[in-house]
Amino acid sequence: MFTVIAHRGKQWTQLQNTCKLMFNCINSFILFLPALTATHKKQFRIRDLWRSMSLSIYLAADNLLDMLFLTNPIEKNIHRDIQNKINKWYDSNSVGKCGSGLGFDLPLDDINSIDLRFVKDFVFRSVQCLSSCEKWEKCASIALKFNAITSYKYAEQLNPIVAFCQHKILDQICLLGADKSQKHFEKLKAELGRYPRMEDLFFINFKIEIEQSKLDKLELGTKIDPKVHNIYENNKRCKELISVPLDIDQTLGDLKDSIENSLYHSRALLHARRLLTLFLLTKTPQTDFFAVNQDLNSAGLEFENDDTTTSVRVGFQSNKNNKANLNQSQFINSFFHSNPINFSGKDFKNEDDVFVKDIQIDLSTIIESYTKCIQLLVANKENDQAIQALHELGNVYHFSNDLEMAYKNWNEALDKLTGINNCLINWRKNFSDSSGGDLSTENILKKCGIWGCLLGGVLTSKMAQYYLSNDLELKTECCLLSATFFKSIFRGSIPYSRHDFDYSKNDLEFINSDYLLPGLMFNSEIFRFDVRYVISSLNYVCIELLNAGHYLYIMPSVVLYEYFAKMLCRDLSHTILARLIKIEALTKLHMFTEAISILFSIQKGENLPHYIDDKGKNFSPELRYVSKLNLKLS
Repeated sequence: MFTVIAHRGKQWTQLQNTCKLMFNCINSFILFLPALTATHKKQFRIRDLWRSMSLSIYLAADNLLDMLFLTNPIEKNIHRDIQNKINKWYDSNSVGKCGSGLGFDLPLDDINSIDLRFVKDFVFRSVQCLSSCEKWEKCASIALKFNAITSYKYAEQLNPIVAFCQHKILDQICLLGADKSQKHFEKLKAELGRYPRMEDLFFINFKIEIEQSKLDKLELGTKIDPKVHNIYENNKRCKELISVPLDIDQTLGDLKDSIENSLYHSRALLHARRLLTLFLLTKTPQTDFFAVNQDLNSAGLEFENDDTTTSVRVGFQSNKNNKANLNQSQFINSFFHSNPINFSGKDFKNEDDVFVKDIQIDLSTIIESYTKCIQLLVANKENDQAIQALHELGNVYHFSNDLEMAYKNWNEALDKLTGINNCLINWRKNFSDSSGGDLSTENILKKCGIWGCLLGGVLTSKMAQYYLSNDLELKTECCLLSATFFKSIFRGSIPYSRHDFDYSKNDLEFINSDYLLPGLMFNSEIFRFDVRYVISSLNYVCIELLNAGHYLYIMPSVVLYEYFAKMLCRDLSHTILARLIKIEALTKLHMFTEAISILFSIQKGENLPHYIDDKGKNFSPELRYVSKLNLKLS
C-alpha cells in the first residue's frame, strides 16, 4: 500500500525506501526460517511466503519500473541526445557486465537519486517470487518491462524464464479452449506494421478490447450482488485478456542477440561464479540451507541478490528418484562444464530446459573455469574483474586445503591491485608521500578505489592469517598493510580526520550515521564486497596489531570494524568485541578516561545494535544482552 501511495505522489525516494524495507524483511524472514521450522510442528514453507507476498512484490516492482521510465538522470550535460527514450538510466557501458569495478562506477554506484543495483536485485527477486507462485503473466510482464528499460542487457538472465512463462500462458489458454490470437495485439500489429514489442506499450494507450457478442447476458440484479449470481464462477473469459506479448520467437531472438552482443569474458566470469555458488550449495547441510531445500526446488529459481549469485535458469531439486532423459543429461553436462553454456536450439518449453535438477560439480571444474576466465579478463584488460576472480580462486584453493596455490593467487591479486611487484615487501616505499616520509593513504585510495582498499585489506589479512603464521615479522608487516588499506577508506570524505589519535575518541558522530561515505552503498554487490570477509579480516588484523603493540595505528581500523558490525551487520557480539579491543588499546596508551567511558557505554547497553531496527540507529539499552556475553581477546 505504501509503495502505491509513494508512486502516486511521485515520492521516488520514499518508494525506494519502502521497497528496500520490504526486501530486507523478506531476506530476514528467510534467514530465520530454519528456526521457525525447527520449533514448530507445522513447517512454514518458502512457497507460503511467496504466495502471501506475491501481489505486494508485483506492485512494488511495477512501481519501480514506472519510476525509471518517468524520471531522468541529472547530468552536467543536460542537452545530451538520448537515443533510447526508455533506457535513460542503464545506458552505461558498465551495465550488463558481470561483476563490478573496484572504484566508483557511474551510474550504478550513485544512490543519491536512484539505486540502480537495488532495482535490478528487486526485479530479479520479484520474478523469482511470481514464477514460484505460477503468476506467469505478471512474471513475464515485469521481466519484459525490465528488458525494455535496460535495452535487453540482462536478457540472458531473464529471457529463458520469459519464454517459459509464455509457453505456460499459451498452455492455459489452450486448456480452457479460449482464443489465443490476441486480437488487441493484432490490431497494434496492423498499425505498426510489425508485431508490437514491450517498448511500444510504454508510448501507446494500450487497451484490451472485449467482444461484446461473446459475453454472457447478465441476469437481473447481477450488478447489485454479483457474488450471489456466480458471475465470477467461470474464469474462461479472463484467460483471453492477456496483456503481454506471446511471440516466443521474438523472445528467443532477443536472447540470441543479447548473447551475441555480450562480452564473452563477462559471461565466463558469471558462469564461474554460478558454478562456485552451486558447489557451495552441495556442501551445505540441508538443515542449514533455509531448512526448506525441497520447497526451493518447487520454487525452481535463484537469482543474483545480496546473498548469492546464480542464474535465473538454475533451480535446486533433490536428486533422489529423478530419472532424466538423454537430452536433459546432455544439458546438465554442458551446464556444469567449465565453459559458458550454449543455449542455441533451446525453446524453454519444458521444465528440463529451464531448471537444472542434479548438481554435479567438482572443484577441478571450478578451478578450470576460473583459470580460463582470469586469462580472458587479463587479455581484455579487465583488471578489476581479474583481481576479484583471483581472490575467489584463492578462496577455492583454500577450501581444498591447497594453501600454496591460495597464497599465490591472493598475492597475484594484491600485486595487480596495487601495481607493485612483490607488494608485501615494497609497499612502504611505493606508498610514501613525495617527501619520502609518512604513508600517503590518499594515493592508495586514488590508485585502488574504495572497494579496492577493502579488498586489499581482506587479501593481506588472509595471507597473514592462513599462510604467514610462522613468519612473525612478515605477518606483522602484512597486518600493517591491511590496516593501512582499511584506514584509506576514511580519505574518501573530507570531514574525517587524517590523524589516528582523533579516532580514539568516544563521541564520533558518524558511527551512528546511515552512510559512512555519503551517497555510497558498500554492500551493493556481493562479490565486490562481502561484509563477512571484511568483518573477519578487521577482527584478525585489530587483534594481531593489538598484541604486537601498535595501539594507536589500529584506531581507524577498530572504528571501521565497529561501524560495519553495528550499522551493516547489526551484530551485537562483534560490536562489543570492537569496543573491547578499543578499550584495551586505550588502556595501553594510558587514555583511561576514554576507556572508562566506552566501558560504561557497554555496561549501560548504549548504542547497541538490535536486529528489529532496520536502520540500525536509535537503539534502546538492552542490558540482558550484555549479561549473556562472554567475549575474550585471543
